[in-house]
Amino acid sequence: MSAFSGYSNSIYQDKNLDIMPEQSFFSRYLTGDRKNVWDELQALGEIVEEPLRSDALAVARETMRRVKINLEMIVHRLKKLGFQFLESDRAFVPVQSHTLQFLDDFEQRWGTLPFSVRAWYEYVHSVNLFASKPISKDLIQSLDPTLIALSFYNGSNLSDHLSDNDELRWYMHGITFLSLEESLTEVLETKKKFQQDWAAGKVDDWTRDYCLKNKIDPAVLTVDFLPVGMAMSTCEPMGFEVGMAKADCVISDDDDEISFVDFLRGRLLSGGLLHGHCARNQLYDYLYIGKMPNHLQVISEVVEGLLLF
Repeated sequence: MSAFSGYSNSIYQDKNLDIMPEQSFFSRYLTGDRKNVWDELQALGEIVEEPLRSDALAVARETMRRVKINLEMIVHRLKKLGFQFLESDRAFVPVQSHTLQFLDDFEQRWGTLPFSVRAWYEYVHSVNLFASKPISKDLIQSLDPTLIALSFYNGSNLSDHLSDNDELRWYMHGITFLSLEESLTEVLETKKKFQQDWAAGKVDDWTRDYCLKNKIDPAVLTVDFLPVGMAMSTCEPMGFEVGMAKADCVISDDDDEISFVDFLRGRLLSGGLLHGHCARNQLYDYLYIGKMPNHLQVISEVVEGLLLF
């Protein structure tokens, strides 16, 4: 799985773009042409023929090998900087011994995963890069009001609007990715609940009409989407598509539609992980509290020497 020596200088006819590359995509990726390689692979649509399929998988696996190394470094550095993770032992969990067989079984039963997603699960079990640091009312009252920046609040002193029972937590603009087992369980439980509601006549008319119009049989259990454990601001889940042999997939990020690999680049390589907000009693009021750390310094320390992918 990790031996890619046979991919150098592969030559094949690209039926979609009508070009004859002199080097394989994997060879180009190793020499630094990373973004172009991913853009071109994604433009091909479904990739089913050899040697292109193996070439694309090799790129995906090398990409996620680097992502895994980066995640390990990032978690280690954030802990040294004093970040307190919501679940310290689950901040980053590498692939488990049984996962590869589970991954093969999943694809045989439920459908092909995009190559980037397949490779992700080959290296990463799960990720929960969210930090939680309680901020007491006493601490807020001790802050210089001029150092308190608020996003949907125009008052002069936040502490005047807090009760003794209020707790504020600072969050990173982190990322969460469930394990494949957790994602599949969530999907199947939701689908089975829908089957029960359908059989009991508890489904609303619009949903029933939609299923009938699109010839969707609720009795047939399918998996076409894997939630990753994060949600957009609309509360819609973010996730991976299932059933398409593409190099990468689109993962929704609020109003943006970006590829999974580009999403990881933005969060891991550019310091996009380190934007935060406060939530009052875990309701998203988007309150930015207190003297913010020197973000440029923190970001430079966290991303220094990370592997480009």
